[in-house]
Amino acid sequence: MRSFYALLSIICFGCSNAAKENKHAASIPFTDSQKLVSRIVIGFEHSDTLVFSGSELTQLTDNFPTLNEQEPQHPDSSFAHSGYYRYLPDTSGKMKYVSFGSEIGQDNYFLLYAYFLRQKNIDSSLITPRQTLIKIFNDINVIFATLNYGGTFFGHQVNRIYAYAEFAVYEYRRQQNKFNDTLDFRKQKTAYLNELRKKIMTQVATDPELNNAADRSERQQFLLNYLTELDKLISDDFYLGVVREFQHALY
Repeated sequence: MRSFYALLSIICFGCSNAAKENKHAASIPFTDSQKLVSRIVIGFEHSDTLVFSGSELTQLTDNFPTLNEQEPQHPDSSFAHSGYYRYLPDTSGKMKYVSFGSEIGQDNYFLLYAYFLRQKNIDSSLITPRQTLIKIFNDINVIFATLNYGGTFFGHQVNRIYAYAEFAVYEYRRQQNKFNDTLDFRKQKTAYLNELRKKIMTQVATDPELNNAADRSERQQFLLNYLTELDKLISDDFYLGVVREFQHALY
């Protein structure tokens, strides 16, 4: 658990662009009662945890309106249009450099984005789709993290997945009842899973770090278990479209 300015006052590594205001962003204002809340904890099942006061969150949404827009953008677009950093006063009035420009800063931006968007996606019918999407995205992340022996990108994705999933929930809510389990969908799903299976088998078979058949078999089985789970989770053409876009854009 990290404090507000210790968490966000991170210098943007290699970032030389000036902060840009997004003229099209319109954030949702906090009510007076929300501003007075002394402790707001933001975190999800496997994510980092952020702690703010109501006034601190108000300050963030006032200065980074893309975090909480009336019509949310895709998380990557929202982050790109955020401006990345501002100089903001802390509780003592001293100016602090508050930035989302580092890798950790981007994680924090995505967690905040997911927090605000989840407050719009409040219908109980969205609980199961949200859980399904988070599982799907995590499965893809684990598969590629395993194939690449981990790395910082995959660790950061654990936090960012909540924003990607919440935006997908938002899209699901807008398009509900338009999804189908058809013969064409099943053919496309089979083709997608076969392509992913082929990638797994080929990469494991040629992995120079796996020195014997037993190691290769163990690695294959571990990864194919996630593929089996994906087969169960991808139940209609919405989930298929989302997982394809997520994988091809990021992995």
